[in-house]
Amino acid sequence: MRCWTRVFVALFVPLFSLSAAAEVPKPEDEPATQEGAAMEEAVEEETSEHYEHLKCLEWMLGTWTAEDVEASATTTVRWTKNRSFLARSFKIVTADEHELEGTQVIGWDPIRKEIRSWMFDSEGGVRRRVLEERR
Repeated sequence: MRCWTRVFVALFVPLFSLSAAAEVPKPEDEPATQEGAAMEEAVEEETSEHYEHLKCLEWMLGTWTAEDVEASATTTVRWTKNRSFLARSFKIVTADEHELEGTQVIGWDPIRKEIRSWMFDSEGGVRRRVLEERR
């Protein structure tokens, strides 16, 4: 089993990078096709196997904190029901009292065969990523 990383955005480094999250373009509407039906079927078939692809990330579970002169950050990671996804909440407070909070969902994409994450912050930022294999 290969393990994947780049989940904590280098565990708060830099602490302010989350507020500069790039906007994600809206996906184009996809017409209903046989391929779409096959994709839905693949998702249903592999839902119970998500944990097998994500269990190497269990080290992230729990509450983590980091602090320096510029900011403090706290993040909590937990499993969702049936261990299908990891849910991460975070809060960053800068020295000038600016606060940023958000949520990240990490999951296995059975269609693309990769671990992906979606992050949403309190300033309306949205970011999605493909987690890369640790080398």
